[in-house]
Amino acid sequence: LSNRCNLRCRQCYFSYDSVFHRPPVAFGLEGFARLAEELLPRSKTVFLSAATEPLVAPSFLRILEITAGYHPIEIKLLTNATLLTDAVADALVRHATAEVQISIDGATARTFEQIRRGARFDDVLRNVARLTDAKRRLGATAPLLQFNVTLMRSNLDELPGIVDLAAALGVQRIGCRHVVPYDGLGMEAESLSLEPLRANRGLAAMLARAAPAGVAIVNFPDYFAIDGQPWRP
Repeated sequence: LSNRCNLRCRQCYFSYDSVFHRPPVAFGLEGFARLAEELLPRSKTVFLSAATEPLVAPSFLRILEITAGYHPIEIKLLTNATLLTDAVADALVRHATAEVQISIDGATARTFEQIRRGARFDDVLRNVARLTDAKRRLGATAPLLQFNVTLMRSNLDELPGIVDLAAALGVQRIGCRHVVPYDGLGMEAESLSLEPLRANRGLAAMLARAAPAGVAIVNFPDYFAIDGQPWRP
């Protein structure tokens, strides 16, 4: 919906000045409506974001409404949740959004805010709670809520705590992916491949916490081989 994000997360290419400070571009309503008319009648699923922050788009609520008009269509959304207001939460529920994925890279304010620069931990948790409250208030089961976690050495010990946050906030799923160290961002030392045994134990602890909490783990990476041999908890 736009080429903008309001955060400069340590691992993200929005940390490059050339990306973060590029001239803003966003879909206008007329252009989006034309595209929707052409594509959405032929579509099953539409993601209203990919690699940028959708809630930055000035016409987000109207674009969501236009998209939902092509029912039945499965609407999904990836967001950092920093701009998720009561109005946005209600609209996501009322328009039967299928899935909202929220980036969460720490279970404590210190770790989260050190990684997700520009975000406030307490504000994000409060905004996720807005969504669960809206679902409860409107008697809806959708959207499904998923935390997306970038796995790195800085947050490895907090993975079980992220499961606890998900369970407390009504988040049903957690997706995990290894950090991708872009050139020049200084993230090479964050790769879990540098501490494979510690990484395996941390990942296993997350799985062990998730099962009794009723939180599903998806997109989960394989364990690292240790001394050339497969590793299991």
